[in-house]
Amino acid sequence: MIANVEARTFTADEQADLRARARQIMEVEGKSQKALSDESGIAYGTFTGWLAGTYQGDNDKVAGKIVLWLESREENKRARVRIPAPPEFVETQSAAAFTDVLRFAQIMPDIAVIGGGAGIGKSTAARQYAAKNPNVVLVTVHPSASSVYTMLGAIAEEIGLTEKVQTRFFRAIGRKLQSSQALIIVDEAQHLDTKALEQLRAFHDIFGLGIALIGNEKVYARLEGGKREAEFAQLFSRVGFRITQAKPKPGDICSLLAAWGITDKEELRFCKAIAGKPGALRVLTKTLQVASVQAAGAGQDRALAHIKSAYEQLEKSTA
Repeated sequence: MIANVEARTFTADEQADLRARARQIMEVEGKSQKALSDESGIAYGTFTGWLAGTYQGDNDKVAGKIVLWLESREENKRARVRIPAPPEFVETQSAAAFTDVLRFAQIMPDIAVIGGGAGIGKSTAARQYAAKNPNVVLVTVHPSASSVYTMLGAIAEEIGLTEKVQTRFFRAIGRKLQSSQALIIVDEAQHLDTKALEQLRAFHDIFGLGIALIGNEKVYARLEGGKREAEFAQLFSRVGFRITQAKPKPGDICSLLAAWGITDKEELRFCKAIAGKPGALRVLTKTLQVASVQAAGAGQDRALAHIKSAYEQLEKSTA
């Protein structure tokens, strides 16, 4: 990288070449000027003026930033080439079961609940199902988006609803989806408050939409068992399909390791131990990704030493 590149002077030909490279990115990658402005960290008005050759400010300073951005882009591209790609979606035994529940909820239509421990593949299966099937709306909620209107706003945004009045979200969403045998999947549903859960039930009751609630063990514990509150009685009685699973199944781990090409006995033993800890398959996947990167960077085949090093690194970063 050129030292103090933002302080140097660029000739007219160099400026023209940089503009041509920026336009080529726009053409080849289908990106807008706004996208390139955001990516390069240059103000939109400054970037568009510089690209058009009409900027009245310090063009050399802008060109210097463009050089840094282009060099960073090339380095990132080279890094992506070095990093081994992880396996595509692995249909584990658990993922197949989650997918079946989602499919039944959409076809019937019905209300389904998938609750379980972290890292067993619930969210991955939901994303895969949404990507492969039409009329599936997948939203992920979080603690600050647990109320009725924040949830409805997320659904409205996902389906491209133009309605802006919050009190009209429910019927506008229902009317748009009711004729398409749609399924609404809400991930991290343990964060939803009682009114938001009841609003989802109303989508099913009034508009005949399939509903799937996905979350940790709490999402199901709130609805079932002897301690079930009366306020959840109507929702619980409508749950047609339910899965509760604390840990990945042994077959899930074997399928994932096979997809990663892990065959060495010691590597298998160590990886299975990782999958048995909190975070399960998610932590195992991250460990193998980091191990693969470390091995590729050293020009070596991935081995047990890389896997152990990667896991130790991840453990320290989360400690």
